[in-house]
Amino acid sequence: MPWLEQALAGSICAALTDPNQPMFQETPAGTEFVIGRCPDGYDGLPVKDCGLQTAWTDNNSSEPCVRTWAFESRGLTVAHGGAVFT
Repeated sequence: MPWLEQALAGSICAALTDPNQPMFQETPAGTEFVIGRCPDGYDGLPVKDCGLQTAWTDNNSSEPCVRTWAFESRGLTVAHGGAVFT
């Protein structure tokens, strides 16, 4: 096993599991272009890199998670960023 692989063996970026943020599975250090999952009710393509020091960083190809379903709040129906009074 090359020295870098030996040094990284067992090194991981911890899973990101906050249900209000894009979620990512536990990933080996040094992995790029890790595709995550948007929270329920959101759509997008969250992408991060898991660095050699086991820290997550945003990847430039990432697309933000945006709300995709309507919800009602205080007499307003909000859908896709627009408001309709009901």
